[in-house]
Amino acid sequence: MGFRSISPPRATLLLLGLWLAMWGLGGPLRAQAAPSGPHGLEVRVQDHRGQALAGAEVELRWLGNDGRLAALTARTDASGRALLTGLAAGSWELRARHERFMIFVSEVVISGGKPLIVAARQENIRGAIAPLRVRLARGPAAPIVREKPAPHPAPPPVSRPSLPEPVPAPATVTPPPPAVSAVAEGAVPESPRPEPAVQAVPPQPEERPTEAEMEPVPAVKPPPPPPPPSTSPSAPKAAPERAPEVRTVRRHADRTCPECPPGESAHSVESEVASGGAEAAGCPGEIRNRFAAAPPAAWVELAAELPPGCSEIRLELPAGARYTGYRYESGTAAGWVDCPAARECPGLSSAWLGDPIVVREGDATRLLALFENRAEGPRRARFTAYCREGGR
Repeated sequence: MGFRSISPPRATLLLLGLWLAMWGLGGPLRAQAAPSGPHGLEVRVQDHRGQALAGAEVELRWLGNDGRLAALTARTDASGRALLTGLAAGSWELRARHERFMIFVSEVVISGGKPLIVAARQENIRGAIAPLRVRLARGPAAPIVREKPAPHPAPPPVSRPSLPEPVPAPATVTPPPPAVSAVAEGAVPESPRPEPAVQAVPPQPEERPTEAEMEPVPAVKPPPPPPPPSTSPSAPKAAPERAPEVRTVRRHADRTCPECPPGESAHSVESEVASGGAEAAGCPGEIRNRFAAAPPAAWVELAAELPPGCSEIRLELPAGARYTGYRYESGTAAGWVDCPAARECPGLSSAWLGDPIVVREGDATRLLALFENRAEGPRRARFTAYCREGGR
């Protein structure tokens, strides 16, 4: 039996039929969605030096029997990490690519434990300078969402004909029984029983205790009257307690004041001012005007109203001395810095509020300066007044 040749038209029709059988009437076979499951995969992509790569493309494809399932893709974040969830257990093909690097290709087996790399390779492409490093770990499992069954519809209400309300039966009134006569016919009435005689009891004399048997009742003393309100005037408020002050005098004549010109001296007072805190209000805005308008005798009472972190420093020059200038300083254990008036002391969160208040009464010259501490710890404040003694 020999083979029979097929003519070209018939061969063309045969090939066309085979093509339609393979591709079907609805067109070519399309990629199906990858099977889903409760597993997850964490992919970390690094360069050849171990630095995380952001923006790397990670592609995961199910290795099924037909090999035409769609791929799952993700991109790494700033830490070089990408998460893929909802994966089924089985074999997957993993591809990781980034510009200027080789393509990492491996077969990964995903199960309930740590993912297993079966085989891996690096595909070189044009412009690649180094291979990629890929680390795999078990990712978070995707929760399985189960649809709740639809509730059964409630049966429609059954319409029943309304029954007429029963009419209550009329209440029967039973007549009361006839009164029975106290004496029946033919009966002999009983004679009434005599009531017992009540003997009168003569009244007994009331017994009263003798004077010897009566106990004396102690007299209740009334409470003492409250003391009358005091009419004496209230004492003025005292200034808050603070650290002791240090007062020094330096003179040009004894060479202890290098900044003093001939005939001049420096009188300083140094005090430690507690912290008012960063959120403290500091010295009130009108407090300097109140000190300037008040006489020196009222400075102590005004100082008692100062809040924490705000302090007044007073200084009195020798009698007959002529005031020539002042100097403000603030410091810590590390040292002292000069402070301009009405401006913050450099780097110390403290300040002196304006120029000193100067009051002259006869031969006496009294000065007052206000210091504000807004630092977290205490600050030292030093106020120096320069003068020429003896009125020269």
